[in-house]
Amino acid sequence: RTNKTVVQVLRQYVARQQKDWTSHLSTVELAINLAVNDSTGSSPFELVLGFQP
Repeated sequence: RTNKTVVQVLRQYVARQQKDWTSHLSTVELAINLAVNDSTGSSPFELVLGFQP
């Protein structure tokens, strides 16, 4: 499920040739880790580290 989300978000960032996806991976990872989950009310970042950056 997480991989599917990463792929979906990466598709929004990469060029048509899809050769630059690695340069966007850290941005996508941060965005996913900062997104608040509806069921927990917290982001993955906050659940692991105990605070939001």
